[in-house]
Amino acid sequence: VTDYYAKLCASVPPQPPVSFYWPDLGPYQALYLSSPPERLRCRVTPAAGTAKTEVSLLDASGREIVRKEFHAVGDLELPSVSLPTGEYRLRAVSSGPAGNALAEIVQPFRVYPPARQEVLIGPDLILRFNGKPFLPCFLFDFNDLDAPETLRYMGAMGFNTILGGTSRDLDLYAKYHFKVVGWAGPPKATDPETLRKYRERLIDNYRDLKEHEAFLGYFLADEPAWNGMPIANLEAAYRIIREFDPYHPVWINEAPRGEIGLIAEYGKFCDIFGVDIYPVPPPHPHSGLKNKELSCVGDYADRKSVV
Repeated sequence: VTDYYAKLCASVPPQPPVSFYWPDLGPYQALYLSSPPERLRCRVTPAAGTAKTEVSLLDASGREIVRKEFHAVGDLELPSVSLPTGEYRLRAVSSGPAGNALAEIVQPFRVYPPARQEVLIGPDLILRFNGKPFLPCFLFDFNDLDAPETLRYMGAMGFNTILGGTSRDLDLYAKYHFKVVGWAGPPKATDPETLRKYRERLIDNYRDLKEHEAFLGYFLADEPAWNGMPIANLEAAYRIIREFDPYHPVWINEAPRGEIGLIAEYGKFCDIFGVDIYPVPPPHPHSGLKNKELSCVGDYADRKSVV
């Protein structure tokens, strides 16, 4: 067992009285009516020591749509995937062997209508742009991104995505079949006034961009754990972005450093979690793992996948 797997296991928080997971949905754990699954079920996992758990799906008015009693792990299946758009709630009431109440948990569940431009991650973890698989390939930085000859050169080398760029060049990027990840960045603080201004600036900057055929998603922060960025700032930004635009992913990039438990905390507030590791020429000391060869890239991918 590698060091980071051992540290991950040691940092796992206590199991809640009951946990929910939608195996037919992607990481967002929300239903998008543009691409509904053939089946819609919620995996219910009661904690050890729970004798009975009653689970209900409620609509916004509190009306019960479906209800089921669980004594072990099982699935709550919905009668149809054609739920109206809007907010729902999963409510679970757990009791012990003596019939004593243990806990009541309420978790929100959202059904989204189709949008003009959607970049979603399915249960297979494949990025899909309006339903078609898309594998981003880009350099973290490049000069003269507003020059057609630069885009032609990058395209010929196999690149298809730009980090940053400018909004005025989106039509140009689309012409050369490039997608754009915009720099969103976190707020500097989490007080109400700062967050209000952050939300307004985000809306002003991305109101039209998120509808453009070249827009892929949001870049939230570069190496926040290594730089000591407050997690609360990232959490606030992620929630604001997801509320404003639930149809595009949020990306955080980390340094090839840090304890797995700390990195896992930062990984909660993004949809794509990466690492910038530069192992050339090998063996290279940039890798913080024992493996200093080119294959450390795969090791870092495995490390992020368990976060």
